[in-house]
Amino acid sequence: MLSKGKASKGKQRIELKKIENENARYASFTKRRTGLFTKACDLATLCGPDIAVLVFSPVGKCYSFGSPSVDQVVYRYMSGSPPSSAGTRSGPTNEVQKLNQELMELSKKLEASAAQQAVLQERLRVAAQAGECKWLENVERLGLEELRRLKESLGQLKSQADKRMNELLRGGGPSSSTTGSSRTALTVTPKNMANPFEPITLYPDDSSGEGFGSAGF
Repeated sequence: MLSKGKASKGKQRIELKKIENENARYASFTKRRTGLFTKACDLATLCGPDIAVLVFSPVGKCYSFGSPSVDQVVYRYMSGSPPSSAGTRSGPTNEVQKLNQELMELSKKLEASAAQQAVLQERLRVAAQAGECKWLENVERLGLEELRRLKESLGQLKSQADKRMNELLRGGGPSSSTTGSSRTALTVTPKNMANPFEPITLYPDDSSGEGFGSAGF
């Protein structure tokens, strides 16, 4: 006769509350903001609706995503004007959908690179812990000149590691032509689609009348 195991409580709802730690809160905001824009991009690509998403960070910076653009969607909402006819929108819409598709692919590559970076960081942490005691024992016996050379070598190692991680985040290295060309295609068409990973300033004092502007984080 089989013994009864411990009864499962089933799927439980996790309580949502504000993250108290400032660093953890900002990291969660960045991750979830990117996820929100990715979902909006997917919806725009798959179903073709007009979308505008505005997010203000805890420090007051504004991030946006728009398809075909934040300007057009917000103006349409504020003015109550009807949508454009399908004939006049076919060209720009196809271009926006193409750019959104490229953005989706880049987002997937970025997620894969971030996962690979986490693996490399964990391997580096384990290796550092394994050799920590040995370093501590040897460093006590080094002279001033030897310590200077050691510090310089460690600085070069750190620079090389940072460079390699940046290459991985960009899509596998500087030789990746696909990533480079996709990034160029996205950045040269700000009128068709707002960049969801760059902050903007709403209604800037700009006499050129271009609407929303870009601002640094």
